Amino acid sequence: MSKEKFKTLILIILFLNSLVLIFVRFNFIEYFDFYGIRNGYSASVPVEIEDSIKPSQVIVRFGGNNLTKILSEKNIYYNQGKNIIKLGISGNGNLHTISQERYIQTKASKSIQFNFTSLDGKLLSRSFFLEKSLVDDLKGIKEILIPLVDENFIYIKTQTEHYRIPTPLPNKMDVVDNLSETDYLRYYSLDYIFDSTSHALVPVEFELSYKSYDTISSLGSGLGEDIARKIFKERYDFVNKTVEIDGSNIYTYNYGQELLKIRPTGYVEYLNESISAKESSVELSVVTAMEFLNSIGISLDQIIYEESEEITVKGRKGYKVMFSDVVEDLRVLSSSQRYDITVVTVGDKVYSFTGIRRSLLPYDLSTNVYLMGPLEVLNVQFNFLKDRTNIENAIGLFNKIEEIELIYFMDQNYILIPSWRIKIEDRDYIFNSYTGEILNYGLG
Repeated sequence: MSKEKFKTLILIILFLNSLVLIFVRFNFIEYFDFYGIRNGYSASVPVEIEDSIKPSQVIVRFGGNNLTKILSEKNIYYNQGKNIIKLGISGNGNLHTISQERYIQTKASKSIQFNFTSLDGKLLSRSFFLEKSLVDDLKGIKEILIPLVDENFIYIKTQTEHYRIPTPLPNKMDVVDNLSETDYLRYYSLDYIFDSTSHALVPVEFELSYKSYDTISSLGSGLGEDIARKIFKERYDFVNKTVEIDGSNIYTYNYGQELLKIRPTGYVEYLNESISAKESSVELSVVTAMEFLNSIGISLDQIIYEESEEITVKGRKGYKVMFSDVVEDLRVLSSSQRYDITVVTVGDKVYSFTGIRRSLLPYDLSTNVYLMGPLEVLNVQFNFLKDRTNIENAIGLFNKIEEIELIYFMDQNYILIPSWRIKIEDRDYIFNSYTGEILNYGLG
């Protein structure tokens, strides 16, 4: 090989290497998992944090009133969206406050929206394994909006404000472009259909079918004992175990300072009166809760983080960290409590845990059943809602609806029923999507 050809080859190799570094730096390769790279953040953050920090709802708009909700495989959309979000919040731009009107105007264009129950900015950063970002100080993130038409911005809605953050490149998501070529389920806003003041989204003409599921306790065949061993660890040999008449197993340590109760239904209660001396923060509390759940065998990719609430425990600041199970990519809410997994932490220790661990009945032979639409359900239950919301007509009811979501609801017999969650005046009403029957109301 001549010297000139050799020089040319070396230059080509260096050029290709530089391209690879640019792609890795900006996460242009959409389907590679760059989020396992921790970017210098503490190794105490579990990799699984990105599995449960995910949106509860995903909305895709193609412009105007042409839009849809993603009911299955939400992670495919969020995984592509994360590339754009991470570029924005980790960049050198500024966080700008914008008006609500500007935010709503942006929704009219082609875009994708990720909804969260209530997410702190630091948790969003940590789910990308960023040590810090532009959104660290934000509280109560409800929506992240990514415009997909000639815009170099992402938008964030919190409980009180709206923000805009620049991105280095025009936003583009192939998964949204591909969806536009399919026969997707059309949704419409109530204000578009009925001239209401509500922006809640509903499907009008659709054929959706879902199964209901019977469930059994996940803690049979000695799995309850395994949880006790994992919680007490080296203390297990000194634990006092008793069995109650109903079959509940109670484990106590240090004269009741630490207590674990496992019921035959799969309901688990844990209390540890020992308080950590470490100061509490929301990100430490969520990570502590996730590590605890992971340690007792709860897979974080099968649950969704909902929200954290600051509380006082024995005079110390702590946090109540709440999660929901996910079945067929739909959130599970229950009749006993709003969220079926709650972990209370103080500092870096778990103070208490409550949760019900149920599994879908094996060899389920039931079939999918077509659902009633939410408008049909509202029509069936109009008189019930009229008595409780002080309205005179349907438009008055629509004006008070804040959100409509398809979920699974676990009833008192531990059966999972596909249901419509309709949020009215900050209260959740749960309706059986097969029959329109009211299953629960007043959750909030």
